[in-house]
Amino acid sequence: MVGQVENINFADKTDEEKNAYLHEFWKVPDDSQFELLGQLNSKKRSSDGKKDVFFIEHVCNSDGNPISFPDSSMSFTIFIGVDIQDKLKSCNLSVGDFVSIKLDSFEFAPQYEQDKRGTSFLINVDVGDLNKLQKIPKELLNALTKKIDNEVLLEDWIIEKKYEEIINIDEKKQKLLEKHQSEFSALEENCNKKKKDLKDQISNLEEELTSKTDELMQTKTDLESKQKSLENIESSLEKLNESKNLLQSEIDKISSERDSIVNKVNNTVLEVKNLVYGSINKINLLTSLGLLDKETVKHILGDSVQINSDSLFSGSYEDAINFFHSFLFSHGAFYKKSLIRNFCALLNTHDLILFAGDSGIGKTNLVKRMAEATGGVAKIIPVKPNWTSSEDLLGYYNPIEKRYISTPFLDAIIEACDHSDKLYLICLDEMNLARVEYYFADFLSKLEERNDNVSIELYSSNEEKILSNELSELFDSLINNEQVKKILSDHNIDSNKLSVSDVDVDLIISEIGDNDLKEKILKLKTNLKYRSSISIPSNIRFIGTINVDDTTYYLSPKIIDRVHIIKFENPLFITKEEIENEIVDAKELVTNINPGTFFEHKVPYPNYILEGDNEKIVARLVKLSQRMRDIGISFGARVVNQAILYSRSMKKFGETDDDVIFNNILLQKIFPRLLFDGSEPACNSDSKTKIDILGDISNYLKEELPGDNSNITCISELDRVIHMAQHGNNQINYWIK
Repeated sequence: MVGQVENINFADKTDEEKNAYLHEFWKVPDDSQFELLGQLNSKKRSSDGKKDVFFIEHVCNSDGNPISFPDSSMSFTIFIGVDIQDKLKSCNLSVGDFVSIKLDSFEFAPQYEQDKRGTSFLINVDVGDLNKLQKIPKELLNALTKKIDNEVLLEDWIIEKKYEEIINIDEKKQKLLEKHQSEFSALEENCNKKKKDLKDQISNLEEELTSKTDELMQTKTDLESKQKSLENIESSLEKLNESKNLLQSEIDKISSERDSIVNKVNNTVLEVKNLVYGSINKINLLTSLGLLDKETVKHILGDSVQINSDSLFSGSYEDAINFFHSFLFSHGAFYKKSLIRNFCALLNTHDLILFAGDSGIGKTNLVKRMAEATGGVAKIIPVKPNWTSSEDLLGYYNPIEKRYISTPFLDAIIEACDHSDKLYLICLDEMNLARVEYYFADFLSKLEERNDNVSIELYSSNEEKILSNELSELFDSLINNEQVKKILSDHNIDSNKLSVSDVDVDLIISEIGDNDLKEKILKLKTNLKYRSSISIPSNIRFIGTINVDDTTYYLSPKIIDRVHIIKFENPLFITKEEIENEIVDAKELVTNINPGTFFEHKVPYPNYILEGDNEKIVARLVKLSQRMRDIGISFGARVVNQAILYSRSMKKFGETDDDVIFNNILLQKIFPRLLFDGSEPACNSDSKTKIDILGDISNYLKEELPGDNSNITCISELDRVIHMAQHGNNQINYWIK
C-alpha cells in the first residue's frame, strides 16, 4: 500500500494543497499525471435504497500497488455519480468494467461528504474521464489477488467473470465452427461442380485441338504447295524482268533515235517557218500582182497562218514571260516578274483588269510597254469627271445631222477590228474620276458574255435602214461624178464593179478639188464606219486605272464583283537590283504575237459545281465565304468561277503554286470589298465585333498559307487594314494607306 496514514488535520487545506500532498504521499512526480486503475461498481444508496451510486473500487496505481487515503484506513474508492446509467451507456461503460484514470489533479467531494466518510481526500471523477480497459493489466491483477496460507488466490468474482468470458468464447467458437462448416460444404459443392465443368471444357478443348491440328496440317500442306507455285512464279518473273530489261533497252534506243528525229524535224520546221514568214512580204507582193492565188497560199501555209502578220511568236510561255520582263526592264520600266506573269494570265481570261494606286507609279506605263513588247497597240482613253452615261463612252447617233458622233474609245475598238492580228490594249485612264457604274455598267455586262462575237448596239437598226438608202443614193451620185470617174480610171478601178463598202474614200478625197463633193464623201466615209452595231473582236483587252483619293469615287460592289484589281506597289520601294536579280536571259523572240494563238479564245466560265471538285481554289473560297458572312460580305458563283479560270490561266503561264494563286485572288477579288464599320456587332455573334471576325480570318489565313513565301502578301495586307482601323476610328477600308 502506498503511504502510511498520518495524524494530520487536512480539513482546512485547499484542493491544490491536497493534490500536492497526494503527489508526495503516493510518490507521484510533480510533473507527472495521476494514473489510477480500478473496477467500475455500484450499489443502492443507504439513505433511500432506491438510487444507484456508482464508484470505482480496487483502486491501484500504474505499478499495481493499492491506493489508500492519507488520513484514513478505510478502503479507497472514487465516487463517480448517482443514477448515471445513460452517461455510462453513451461512453460504452458498464458495471464490472476495468477502467483507467489519467488526471493532472483531482476534484474533492464536498466537505459534508468528507466528514461523513471520515476523510478529507474523498475524490469525485466525471464519467468522461474514464477509459475502458480491453483486458485486465497485469498490475491490476496483482492488486486483486489475496494470500491465504501463503498461497496466492483470485477473488471469486474474478473467477466468475473469467468463466462467463470462457463460456461466451466457447459459444462463439461453436457458432463460428457451424458457420465455417456450412460455408465449407457449400464451397466443396461448388468446387465439385467447377471440377466437372473444367473436365468438360478440357474434353471439348482436346477435341477442338485435334480438329485444329488437322486443319493446321492441311494448311501446312497447302502452304507447301503454294510455296512451290510461288517459286515457279518468281522464276517466271525473273525471266520476264530479263525480257523487260532487254525491251527497255530497245525502247530507250528507239526513244533516243525518235528524239533525235523530232529535234531534226522541229529544226527543219522552224527553218521552213522562218523562211516562209521571212518571205511573207514577197508572197503578199506576188499575190497582189496576181502571180499567186490566195487559196493556193492558204493551201500551202494553212488557214491558221496570217499572211499579213509581220512575225509570229514561237516558244514556251515561260520564255515569253522572261522576254516581256527583260524587254520592259531594258526600256526603263521596273516591274516584278510576278506582276508580268499575273498581267499575262489576266489578259488570257479576257476579264476587265483594273490597276489601282497613286498617280505616277507606272499603271498606264505598264499598258504601253506591254503593248510594245507584244507588238500590239495601246490606246489610252482619259476618263472625264462629267461622264454620266454610256454615250460618253461609246458616242451617240445624231438624228438631225444623220450621223454618228463617235468617241476615242469606240474608234479604238473599230481600229482593232481592222487589225485582228495585233493585240489591242484599250485603257480607260483614271476610270473612277466619274462613277464607273454610270457610264460603264452596260458595257461591262456585255463583256460578261463569254464568246468571241459580243455585239454592242450603237443606235437602232431602223435608223440604219434609212441611212443605208441615203448612202446608196449618195454612192450612185458619187460614182457618176466625172471627177470621181477620172480618179478611179487613173487608178485602173472599174466603177461598175464597185459597191458602197469598196469605195476608197481617202484616195478620192486626196485627189478631188470640189469641196462640196469632199464633204459628201466624208459623210459617206463616216456613215460607212459606224454601223448600228459593232462586234468586240477577240484581240482586244480592256484595262482601267484607278486612283484612290479625295477626287475619285469608290467602286461599287457590282463593279468589284466583275473585275480583277491589281494594287500597284510604289516603285520607290523596288530597287533596280531587285529587278535585275529576277532577269533571265530571254531567248531571241519575235516581238509580234498573234493574240488569237498566243492567248486562249474567250470561253464560258467554268462551273464550280460541275468542274470544281478537283479545284483546290474552290474549297478555299467556300471556307472563306462562310467566315466572311459574319462581317456582312458575301460573294457568289461568279467570283468562284472567275477564280477557277484565273487559276488555270496562271498555271498556263508558269505559276504552279496554288498558295500564290489563292493569295492573288484574295488581293484582286476579295479584299477590295473591305469597306465597313469594324465596331458593328458581327452578323452571327453577340460577343464579337466585325473587326474581331476580321482578326479570326487573318488567323485562318496564317494557318492556311505558308509564312516563308515572299509572293504571299495577303496576310500582311489584311493585318495592315486591321491595324489602321484599330488605331483610327474602327473603320475598315482596304484603300486607305
